[in-house]
Amino acid sequence: MSPDIKSLRKAQTEANVKAWLANFYQVRRWPEAWPPVEITEVHEDRCLLSYSIEFEEWVRAGMDRWDLLIGKHKPIGRKTAVKGWRERIAKWAAQIIHHYDVEVGPFFEFDFDPHNPNWGLFYTILHIKDAVKEKLTGRRVDPFKVAKALRKRGLEVADVRQTPQSIAA
Repeated sequence: MSPDIKSLRKAQTEANVKAWLANFYQVRRWPEAWPPVEITEVHEDRCLLSYSIEFEEWVRAGMDRWDLLIGKHKPIGRKTAVKGWRERIAKWAAQIIHHYDVEVGPFFEFDFDPHNPNWGLFYTILHIKDAVKEKLTGRRVDPFKVAKALRKRGLEVADVRQTPQSIAA
């Protein structure tokens, strides 16, 4: 029985986030194996992570602050975004948003954007185009394209289509 595309997309998204975090931890030389943060929820194009002040400090030191329009991110159906950061790269940049909700508490949202608006007007226009296209079509960022881009950057990212046993039931 083959897994459906939604399950594959979720599994690839989780693999992408884990590979990026592992690489970023290594580059930033985090003193321990992993900051105390866990993936708590996986969507087709993003993951939610548990909150820790250590992780926030670590992200703050290694990424660019970006708060403009983060209020559009509503992973639990309401406005909860507090502040956000983007990776220092023009294309396929990681974005981490700190959320706080009275009922849920603090958490992070992690996704990738094909075009990083922090890199000037050209990339801002492309980012807006991506967002409008997503809104009109209902399509999200393709996690398989993200994986391909991460591999081009030298990250070891599993292709879950080649390793079906990695897909959680």
